[in-house]
Amino acid sequence: MAPTEAAAILPTGPEPEEVDVNQFYVKTESLGALADPEVEAAALLPQLDSDVWTVACGGLLVARRLAFHHPDVLLGTLDAVVLRLRAHMNSLRSSLCKTALICCADVLRAYGDAAFEFLEDESREGRQPDGSGPTGAPSLMHTLLHKAALDKRFVMDEAKRTLLLIIERLDPDALVREILLARVESKNDKVRAVVAMCLREAVDESLRRAEEHAVRGTEPETDADGVESEASASCAATEGDALLRAAASFINDRQPAAREHARRLLETLKRSHVERADVENGGGRMADARGEDAGEIGRRQDRQVVLTSRGARDGATMEETDDDDEDVFVSSRACAARDAWLDDRRNNTRRSIWLL
Repeated sequence: MAPTEAAAILPTGPEPEEVDVNQFYVKTESLGALADPEVEAAALLPQLDSDVWTVACGGLLVARRLAFHHPDVLLGTLDAVVLRLRAHMNSLRSSLCKTALICCADVLRAYGDAAFEFLEDESREGRQPDGSGPTGAPSLMHTLLHKAALDKRFVMDEAKRTLLLIIERLDPDALVREILLARVESKNDKVRAVVAMCLREAVDESLRRAEEHAVRGTEPETDADGVESEASASCAATEGDALLRAAASFINDRQPAAREHARRLLETLKRSHVERADVENGGGRMADARGEDAGEIGRRQDRQVVLTSRGARDGATMEETDDDDEDVFVSSRACAARDAWLDDRRNNTRRSIWLL
């Protein structure tokens, strides 16, 4: 048989069973509790180690139910579960990868800041600064950033949802300071665009929490010198210089998304700086009282006449009135005081009129 006439070799054997993958994408709120969580937790690791992807997906679904309804039971094997979860997040099978991303979100939602160590590039497991550990497995954040930068929207959207949940549930200041700023110089331009998005979202979340503390009247933590501590200050203040350098790097990035997030980050940092400076200069109280922003107050010219002449000191009374939203100070003896000041100029008596 001529080579051109060779028939294509087709696989033999039984057809694989059709699998409804939607059963693995159940919403967290719809997950039911387990009848015997201890037994399910004991059998979880063999399921996650299975070479059959449907069995592994089933194990991830059990891990989600444990994290949501029985977090104390899962805590005993959490380190081992996260190691396998990280491996499945890097799977080339999209269904298994997406199921692992959803499971990752549920685990981080359940444990909050206690799960922060699994996002770090260095931990007690001995991971190296490049994000690889003893077996070469990258950190959770490393994997999430790269999955969010994929062209496959099926996986990319789920990874971005997980990143936004991390920013919402965990400490955004710690994320910026310890993880995100170290990723600004990534060689992958699509990863840089995702990092720019995360930085902007984290700064916005940090400022939102700071505003909530201010509304509730919570006093910020201060050190012995009365300076606001980094633990209570927003990353927009404590990491302002590093964030500006990151935004300056992104503003010329080849990725349009990175440039757009950089512009929005710069606007946020500028607004935060102006508000902080306004409060430090005492203008914040006036802005709140009048419902005006700091820029309008700076442009406004409030006229005040201060009379320190002898006649004014001898009994002139000052009254405060509102006229066209301006503070005008009037005196029943203002004219007499002004005339006395003019008469005393020749005798070098010190008088002053201050116009603002």
